Amino acid sequence: YLIAARGRIVSKDKLTDFFGSEDYYGNPGQQINNLIYRLRQLIGETSTDDITTSSILCVNGSYKWNSTGYNLLDLDRIDELYSSLQKKEISDDRCIELSSEIMDHYKYDFLPEHEADDWTQQTRVHYRNIYRKAVAERIACLNLSSRYEDIVETCKAALDVDYYDVSIHVEYLKTLLQMDNIRGALTHYEEATSRLYTN
Repeated sequence: YLIAARGRIVSKDKLTDFFGSEDYYGNPGQQINNLIYRLRQLIGETSTDDITTSSILCVNGSYKWNSTGYNLLDLDRIDELYSSLQKKEISDDRCIELSSEIMDHYKYDFLPEHEADDWTQQTRVHYRNIYRKAVAERIACLNLSSRYEDIVETCKAALDVDYYDVSIHVEYLKTLLQMDNIRGALTHYEEATSRLYTN
């Protein structure tokens, strides 16, 4: 929950509501303090007040996740890579490199086991959109140098992550046709339409 709220301060009341206040007797705030203490022990925190090393900071009685050089998440790296990808002056090769690394880091949606929970939606949509934009950028840059085999592999990897992204199927089919692989394009079209429109 704190990771999903990265950059924001979360009050003890909010954490109590998240965990379910009916589960706490006596002083819910103290129970949250105890949970945070145990979490810090679990992740091997040795300091609770060093902003350069502590993953969880206490701010005026509330808590926030603190990204440091010691606890960088894949999410942090994806944000960093995407920020670089958006720079206008980058070369096509650099675009391909950055988008490839984003794809390597993004294996599935954020906390898929909590897909139905509202508190994960904003973060999930944010990183799914970054992934889709990175795939689109990679395909566009590969197209500039007619690297069709690489585009095919990019599409296959992207469809492994999200088979229901129709735009990837379109790029895949266009690339197969560019390669004069009409049979492959027809086979994929039939398979994709069967899966997309019968489920």
